[in-house]
Amino acid sequence: MKLAITLFCAGLLSFVLTDYLILVRSAHQLVANHTDDPGVQAYVAKLNDFQDGTTAPSEDRRFNNCGFIDKVKVKPGFRVIHDLTLGREVIARGPKNALAHLSFNNKQGRFSPDFDRPVKLKELVEVRINLEAHGSKILNVSLDQALPERTLLQPDFTTEGPLSFRILKFWDIPQHPIQIESENVVVDYDPSEDHPEYLQGSANKLEFIYYISRNNDTIPPQITAPNLQVGETIHTIARY
Repeated sequence: MKLAITLFCAGLLSFVLTDYLILVRSAHQLVANHTDDPGVQAYVAKLNDFQDGTTAPSEDRRFNNCGFIDKVKVKPGFRVIHDLTLGREVIARGPKNALAHLSFNNKQGRFSPDFDRPVKLKELVEVRINLEAHGSKILNVSLDQALPERTLLQPDFTTEGPLSFRILKFWDIPQHPIQIESENVVVDYDPSEDHPEYLQGSANKLEFIYYISRNNDTIPPQITAPNLQVGETIHTIARY
């Protein structure tokens, strides 16, 4: 009996040690090896290259066509402005040293201005773009809000001219007037964050989507957008 227990414990220990040697030690070696990888070193160098934009002079910088766009996600530190006077170019205004590291993450149609290294700002960087000039009849707009204690420069989206799309969807509504002349407007409605009174202009159809737990039997209020001329308003409940 003692022999069987001894053999069992030896086997278990061997299994654990083998797992450790294969998985844990290999992981440590992998991290150590990748420390010398040029790609990792370049990434770390960018993180260490802090840019103080609070003292740098401001400038306007023009960027070439950003391609197809059907999603706008605005990150902290930025204000995206829909400007109908532009063509397919993009114009950014902000600290010179910050704009040198500005990029537009427009993979798969997403337009999301960002910096490729840490940047300190004293005011929002403004990015002007004619969203109608980039090929899509559908547009999704969202604000990537940060925790209040992390930054005072929360993301913003505004319009200089109406947004004219077949389908215009807001995941977040900024707290100032947004001009609209679209066929269908969809709002993912959060009563603690969204203010539909800021939607102005006209739409054939307006839909509010409420995300409510399956265990919640509460019927949401029939929200409207009082400053938006609408042919039909729909209220949809999405259970999760």
